[in-house]
Amino acid sequence: MQEMFQDDRIIYLKGNHEDMFLDFINNGVMYSLREEGIMIDYNGCRKTLEDYIKLSAEDKISLVENLKKIKNYYIYINNEKKNIFLSHAGIDIDNINNLDENSLL
Repeated sequence: MQEMFQDDRIIYLKGNHEDMFLDFINNGVMYSLREEGIMIDYNGCRKTLEDYIKLSAEDKISLVENLKKIKNYYIYINNEKKNIFLSHAGIDIDNINNLDENSLL
């Protein structure tokens, strides 16, 4: 699981699965069909939780801290000098000008 953070050629984007996992770890939030229209088992999170439980306390802390650092979006300038915006799902277009300037790399 931790290997994914070792390759700096790859930029990871946070999505709903990472948010669900962090909600569960930090707040004990369990998603159900009634509450969110999402089930942990349906989204494959059970395997993630099983793997997480097997980690040492130090690795658990490291994983959660790494997941918290992942941004929901990323902006870069391509070879044609155009801004390329990447996100897991989308963003409120009205807030596009308020994006973190540190995301421009």
